[in-house]
Amino acid sequence: MLIWFYASVFALVAGVLLSVWVWRSPPSSGRIRRGPADGDKTQSRPRHSAAAFSDLNPFHVFAVGQAIAVYLLLFPMVSGIVSPRGVGWLGAALGTVYATVQAFTAGIGLVEVLENFQQASSWLFKAKYLYTALLLAAAPLVTISFLLTFFQAFSTYARCLLSRRNDVNVFSELNERSVALADSLRSNDAKAVIIFMGVVLANNVPSADLIAQARGLGAICFKKGVLSFPIRLFSRQSKIRMFILGSDDREDVWCAATITKDPRYAKRDETDLYVFSDTVEGELALRYRSSDVHVRRIDPARLLVYDWLWRDRGARPAGLDLFENAAPEGSNRLISAAIIGLGGHGREMLKALSWYTQMDFDDGSYRLRINAYDQDPEAEGRFKAACPELLQAGHEQISRPRQDAFYEISVHGGVDATDAGLVDTLLGVDPLTFVFISVGDDSRNMQIATEIRRGFARQSRPVHILVISRNSKTLAHALGEETVRRKPDDLPRIELIGDLAEVYNYDTVIHSVMELNGLTCHMAWADREKIAFAQAERTFWEDEYSYSSSIAVPIHWRARRALGIPGACVPSDQRSLAQKNLHRRLEHARWCAFIRSEGFIRADVKDVAVAQTHPLLVEYDALPAKQHEKDDNDSQDTLRAFEAELADPTADVHQKADSLGALRDLVARVRPAVLDAEASQVSIARHSLPTESKSRR
Repeated sequence: MLIWFYASVFALVAGVLLSVWVWRSPPSSGRIRRGPADGDKTQSRPRHSAAAFSDLNPFHVFAVGQAIAVYLLLFPMVSGIVSPRGVGWLGAALGTVYATVQAFTAGIGLVEVLENFQQASSWLFKAKYLYTALLLAAAPLVTISFLLTFFQAFSTYARCLLSRRNDVNVFSELNERSVALADSLRSNDAKAVIIFMGVVLANNVPSADLIAQARGLGAICFKKGVLSFPIRLFSRQSKIRMFILGSDDREDVWCAATITKDPRYAKRDETDLYVFSDTVEGELALRYRSSDVHVRRIDPARLLVYDWLWRDRGARPAGLDLFENAAPEGSNRLISAAIIGLGGHGREMLKALSWYTQMDFDDGSYRLRINAYDQDPEAEGRFKAACPELLQAGHEQISRPRQDAFYEISVHGGVDATDAGLVDTLLGVDPLTFVFISVGDDSRNMQIATEIRRGFARQSRPVHILVISRNSKTLAHALGEETVRRKPDDLPRIELIGDLAEVYNYDTVIHSVMELNGLTCHMAWADREKIAFAQAERTFWEDEYSYSSSIAVPIHWRARRALGIPGACVPSDQRSLAQKNLHRRLEHARWCAFIRSEGFIRADVKDVAVAQTHPLLVEYDALPAKQHEKDDNDSQDTLRAFEAELADPTADVHQKADSLGALRDLVARVRPAVLDAEASQVSIARHSLPTESKSRR
């Protein structure tokens, strides 16, 4: 009856191979793909065949294979015992099931098997009995392991139930970015629940180090994808934050879109969905979704650049350094920048500099000149297609009074950043005050930065070099020690941004002071346009243009106060007519540069969503008079106006209970953030050099 022995060996080998295959299969995120023709229906089939098994436990697959192997091995033995009694094949099959269960629970005596092994004369029968002994001896061990995994799963669900009333933070994947954000969330709220989904060990992904970090945070890990998050384990009143930041941007977008349509979340009081995506597909898929889930799409590159612009001047690199290092140019000052690499960070930096540097003072202005270099030979054409009017000539010369933005932008394609000729090219740009490096690889970024610094140091030319690095905190210490050993003015300065802990943290993603100030400015616009507050706030979060353009306003006002621009540090009703005119012209110039950087062109019809056209993209003096007041849009002035409106019982807002409640709620939420920004700006202004003296250096 060796046929049963061969079948048992085959079943065991198949179980081992299948378990290894499942272990090495990429984990499934639980994505539900679109159905066939109609595009609206969905199927539960995974995207690829391997994904159908990727959520299985490899140990369970092996255990099933071993159980089948034991059954096939025991069947001829049991059949030989029960057949003389006339039980038949059905009785033998049932008896073998019982014997198999006994082998995995109580075990089966191996004395007879070992005696047969010793008495066997053929090597084949010796192998059979040895195989039988090992297989039966291992069966109880498999049962013990199975029970351990069961209790581990049970403890995971029990931890969720015990914390069901706490705030919950759910991450779609366990990676460096999610761990950095989870660590910041844990520091902010020690009681919050942290859950990582899709944690399937395969090909050393996630790594043992990430697993250890997750355990150190007290996180709960589930093997299933984020779409299978056990939401029913948590109270309806608990706040749920879901962070979609996997390695596949397209997959992340579809997961997020599926969550917004999931009826389970409609029954909850508060669910926030954070989607980290910088693609057009992500913006379109999540725009204007009617859902009970509050969705926020985050562009990591833009988030990093805007955070750098918002920072106080101090220990960390900040956008204000651009003005400090500007070169004298008569009564004006020149910010001469070089951007190396036009990927996500480089593109966002170029666009942000175009509007951030629009700044005037009493007797002069800051002028911007950018030279951008990229390896793509078609870089200029691609950028011009995306932002046609930003590269358009006619904005190079400063005019008085200011009518529009001042900048000179050139894009150079086909440039290898690692080529020695790039340093010579930059040395030929005189003056050069700022270099930003982001070519997509941290090691190459630092290599290029050190070569540029060496070239400028040999000519005793100072230049501010800003480099993207995911481990900037570690490298910044070494660079700081180097600066201490030599005077800062003696060599070009390298500074780093982009550390994971800087980008993925609570204050940047969850509770952003910059973001709340932007919301305040957006609601000021809504109040002037007589738009309901609830609708206006929904537009702020859902529409990328409304969100980014509103946040750019307080960033620029913050810089004005830091630089001591006349009238910036006093309430709007205390500014002189000349100061009001200065800030209105500045704000219009900033706005023009901003929407050009977003791809807008001038046209008679306003179309923000599709054509990206705007009729107000004109010189300041060509604006209708009623548009001038819209440029008085500082978040601090807006907060004062809202508080005065609440204090005045005769104000229109008191006539509608809904509007009054919405305004009170808004003021309560944004007031701490606006006051925090105001305190920081006053501190900066007191320690900054007078703008007039800077312009004469």
